[in-house]
Amino acid sequence: MKKPDYDPTLTVLNFNPQIKGISRYFPVRVLRWEGSLWLLSKDAEAALGWSYGTLTAHLSTRLPGYAWGYANILTERGWELLRFVSLAGLKATITRTRERQSWAFRRWLDTLA
Repeated sequence: MKKPDYDPTLTVLNFNPQIKGISRYFPVRVLRWEGSLWLLSKDAEAALGWSYGTLTAHLSTRLPGYAWGYANILTERGWELLRFVSLAGLKATITRTRERQSWAFRRWLDTLA
């Protein structure tokens, strides 16, 4: 397999919503590529409190193709094709959400920039 043109290592950041009734951390895997931060969409969905597939529907209808994409990442199971969303693209997607957990996640994203 051809070596990718980016560093395929993931960093795990922990998101704590600090909302009464939610007492867990959400691990969010991130990838740095060309100086910007890209979040694994599956982890972002969990941190937002959305069901699986919700973010995928938002990505394909609300964001241009350059704000999200796929990358081959080496995991413990071998090379996997994973879907990522850019930090700016994710912020634009969740701007109009009204859930408290989404608001907390957006504030957390602001600390990453």
